[in-house]
Amino acid sequence: TNVWTNPKSNLLIRRLHWHAHAVRTLAFCNDETLISGGEESVLVTWNDKDPKPVHVLPRIALGSIEHLVRATDKNAFLVYCSDNTLLLYEAHSKRLLWKHQGLAAGTKSVVTQAHLHVVDNRIVLSGLEHAPGQVHYYDPSRHCVVDTLTVAPFNRVSRTERLESSRMPAPTVTHVALSETQEMVTVDVMYSENPEIGKRVHKNYGATTTLRFWNKDRQLMAAVPHPHGPQHAISHVATSKSRTVTLSNDQGAFCLWEHDKCRKVTFPSGYSNMGANAVAISP
Repeated sequence: TNVWTNPKSNLLIRRLHWHAHAVRTLAFCNDETLISGGEESVLVTWNDKDPKPVHVLPRIALGSIEHLVRATDKNAFLVYCSDNTLLLYEAHSKRLLWKHQGLAAGTKSVVTQAHLHVVDNRIVLSGLEHAPGQVHYYDPSRHCVVDTLTVAPFNRVSRTERLESSRMPAPTVTHVALSETQEMVTVDVMYSENPEIGKRVHKNYGATTTLRFWNKDRQLMAAVPHPHGPQHAISHVATSKSRTVTLSNDQGAFCLWEHDKCRKVTFPSGYSNMGANAVAISP
């Protein structure tokens, strides 16, 4: 049974185990090959016919593996580690194509909860400390940001700026996901001086989570406020072609998006208190 036509059937098909610590990220290289990474800084490759790993690449960086995505325009996948190391590997051979260390972005990590992608040899990322609400296109050969997309515009002047204790936070792009055909999905959190709008996070302001769909020309096609309800945050996002999955751990559910249709699926019994660290859709 197809999970898209009958979401509550066959939720758990197979369980794979190798990692001794938390798995932080997953990515499909093709319909049969899945790659996982986590705190051990080890890349583990699986296929759908063997419960054991088919390839293990140990200790690729000093920090843990935080994000792992397939490049949209080549047979490769990109890895981001917590020590601000970026690595591009060939998908089939696991050969290292290039490595970039020490990517600077203010006092915080380059990527917080956002995802990385590769388009036209440029890295697509968000979470840069000094440019809130934007997605950035980074050229590793030139060591600089070459383009930006404003996802969540905001008024930089606010009456609350006078009071440090009540200063309203800048918007945040929490997640970015690209399909194989370069359509993009983003999740952003914006704040309003009306605490009754969205989720109340402070006595003086509220927060609104918005799921946005962009075409390959970076034109906004649709925006869905509160995709999991006003009180619930999105934990993870994945997209493939015309399908998108958003997952909310605090709601204990994930939503299946196909064009303008949405189906919400509650976590099966026994999993509702465990949460999830990553989500991926096979091509």
